[in-house]
Amino acid sequence: MTKNQENLTKSKDTHQVDDKPKRRQLSPEYKKKILTELEQTQGKRGAVGEILRREGLYATQVATWKKELEDGIAGLWSKKRGPKPNTEAALRKKIEKLEKRNAMLERRLGNAETIIDFQKKLANMVGIELPEKDMPRSEDD
Repeated sequence: MTKNQENLTKSKDTHQVDDKPKRRQLSPEYKKKILTELEQTQGKRGAVGEILRREGLYATQVATWKKELEDGIAGLWSKKRGPKPNTEAALRKKIEKLEKRNAMLERRLGNAETIIDFQKKLANMVGIELPEKDMPRSEDD
């Protein structure tokens, strides 16, 4: 390997470039700021081009934003990518989960009450006196 080839391989290793650049996500606040800034510079020679170069934007992007704003498209300022959340399905799923939990807790309560009743009967048979406490019972009793 020659000296030039070694230098080339070293430079490739130290300066890695991503395969695919990431797409910029511009917030609604940023778009609104740029549009107002461009409106304020109307009539000044070269000011619009300066702002576009500084921000790395194209005139067509800004024109699209302006048109959508004039047409009253609310989605311009709050577009979310991906599937829309299905709140009704999420609520149904949560209700189903809570109903299952409620049924499980009711079964456990019934088992606990059965065990307590058995312990009381056993205590009476053996002759152990239990203190009387007014404990709330389930609706089944």
